[in-house]
Amino acid sequence: MKSLRWLAVIAGLVYTAVLCCFCIADVVAAGQSAEMGWQVLGLDPRTMALHQMWLLSARIAVSTGVFSPEITLNALSAIYAGAALSGVVVVFYRLLACSMSGINVATLFLIRDDEPEGVPQQKIAKAHDVVNILTDEFSRSERRGLVFGTIAAGMVFAFFAPLWVIATRAGPASFDILLVLLAVWTTSSFCLRPSKLGAFFASAVGGVGLAESPLFIAVGVVLTVFYMRTVLQNDLDVQTFFLIAVGSICGAFMLQLGMASFLLSESREVAIPITQVVRLLINGHYKALLSVPTSPYWMWTLLWAGIPFVIALSLSLSAQSKIRVNYMACMALGSISLALVLFNFPYTPWWVWRGAGEISIITSLMVVFASGFLACRWWLLSKVTSPRAGMSTEAAMQDIGSIEMWHWFFWRSVGVLGVVTTVVVLVWLPWQNWCHIDPQALQAQTETEHDQLGPLGKGEFEVPADADVVALLKLALEMLDKGMLDELEQVVMPRLSRVRPPIERDKMELLRARILMARGGRSLESARIFFLRLLQRDLPEQADIARWLLETDLKSQDWNLVERDAQTIRKILPDDNFANEMLARAVIKRGAPRLAVGHLQQVLLSDTNAMLLTVLGEATLRIGDAESAMEPLKFAISLDDASGDTFLFLAMAYKKSGNIEKALATLDAVPAKLLTPELVLYHAEMLNSLGMTAACREKLGVLEGFSERLNIMQRRQRDALLMDTVSEVLAPEPYF
Repeated sequence: MKSLRWLAVIAGLVYTAVLCCFCIADVVAAGQSAEMGWQVLGLDPRTMALHQMWLLSARIAVSTGVFSPEITLNALSAIYAGAALSGVVVVFYRLLACSMSGINVATLFLIRDDEPEGVPQQKIAKAHDVVNILTDEFSRSERRGLVFGTIAAGMVFAFFAPLWVIATRAGPASFDILLVLLAVWTTSSFCLRPSKLGAFFASAVGGVGLAESPLFIAVGVVLTVFYMRTVLQNDLDVQTFFLIAVGSICGAFMLQLGMASFLLSESREVAIPITQVVRLLINGHYKALLSVPTSPYWMWTLLWAGIPFVIALSLSLSAQSKIRVNYMACMALGSISLALVLFNFPYTPWWVWRGAGEISIITSLMVVFASGFLACRWWLLSKVTSPRAGMSTEAAMQDIGSIEMWHWFFWRSVGVLGVVTTVVVLVWLPWQNWCHIDPQALQAQTETEHDQLGPLGKGEFEVPADADVVALLKLALEMLDKGMLDELEQVVMPRLSRVRPPIERDKMELLRARILMARGGRSLESARIFFLRLLQRDLPEQADIARWLLETDLKSQDWNLVERDAQTIRKILPDDNFANEMLARAVIKRGAPRLAVGHLQQVLLSDTNAMLLTVLGEATLRIGDAESAMEPLKFAISLDDASGDTFLFLAMAYKKSGNIEKALATLDAVPAKLLTPELVLYHAEMLNSLGMTAACREKLGVLEGFSERLNIMQRRQRDALLMDTVSEVLAPEPYF
């Protein structure tokens, strides 16, 4: 067992070194090099509510600044993958030994905490001592079969394409694999050597996993079954071990919630209540499960991966001592379906497996288990004992017939053929994977794929093969202005990530932030995080970044965010007019117009424009001083950058002061290009209140041109005015 552990450590170190070399070559030569970097440096709250431990380790690694974020994060994933390979070898060896053994572990007189002191006990202190007892009962061929199956599982894990892609390009998935293996290790240790400390560790790892990844929802159910089976089989105190499990899971889960709250508070620069963190965590698990594709390709892939896994699990539970036709049929069916899975997976990192780590991890681990177990079974079949073993020649001739010998020869030949085929597959698998994942080959393949994309490769948005960074950025901005977001992400962004010399990281992040802003919805929070980080970097586009940040907050309709971000912008750009305007509007929204007036009076000492004067007039009007509000509004309408709101608030001030004629004259003098739905509705309502029904209906006719911009309240107000004016027009004339 010690030699196997050393072999596992060496294999993990070599695998890590190979993956690190590939990751560096991948960043330099091909692929979306900036992808993992920006994923970690700025995530939306739903994503940040998951993978807390991986995010903390990734941020610590990136903060060292030794390498670029892309290389650092890819290398970190490679380290986790190497550790996972070592874990696979050790964990699978233990599981395979337990499945091959016919000994009931509960009969090994394990040390229990509730045993009386006078009972003689066998001193088994660790779980691997129990494994040594199990393997001591094996024959020489069974031990070799155990090692052969373990090596096969490790080879499939190291060179199976989905796992390779996950380890090098998908970030948190490699850590999820390591966490799954740790959970299996601690649970199997508890099953082999039940103790309170083992129950604590097994439950704590499960609690961490439940908050870390949705994958543990399925894994936790299986591990819980084995945990409770061990407690019941060994006559342990059910209440004690149940409380240990619940307490450990809750403690680890609360630790993960604290880490998630820290990450969210750091990104949003405000304290996040624990209730909101819990909601984000639940929403993250739910969205991760909904994001799993249900295409026929996925269903067939999962089916073909499930067939050998179910067969291997059935054979391990059925401890069959005699070879029968049904046994061979299961072995053949499992091996054929396993070969189809191994040699028909997508190998390119941006294929359908990308971005759905939970299903790919489950499928891949199923394939790893089935591969190692079937390889071990083929080895044992090739070493099946002859019926004449241990018998003299005369006794064998008398007791063993030729038919039985032919049966033995046939089964052994089939076993040897299976072992040879397994070895060929294991040798062929690394070459096949590397042939498809080679960075230079991927670069040529990707360029060919993107050059052959439909109408986007032609006409106005054609992407030439030798386009430089300037041309690609110009094309990206044109597509962004026209709203072609999907085409931009599918065609231009991959080309920008591969261009050499590489584009500046700030420009790449700015472009991604603008794409997220244009998408709206749940992407607005991610865009805001990007803009906040870019605002601190003193870029030439700093003023535009400040404006885009505030526009993002306005799209999310959160005036608290508008006020907070406007104050942040004023610390960096104190003379930014748009930030000052939005800060004043946000202060007015929360019911503090006097504070807004004081702020604007200070700002107007250094700069003057129509929007600042308009907001000042609005704030003064909300205070109730209509006469004072007229002065800035009158001056604002004489400026070139006056808006429809300027005329609207001036008309309100005139009406509030009792000068209805000037209010109507102000509304009539509004240029057509400055008309807004609010202004037209206010004008129509004023005309209706004065009994000017025809003029009111005329203004409502003008409102038809703004039908797409009307909100629900404005539509209701328009409909009410229409009904009111119709009732007046159709009112019956008096008889006398």
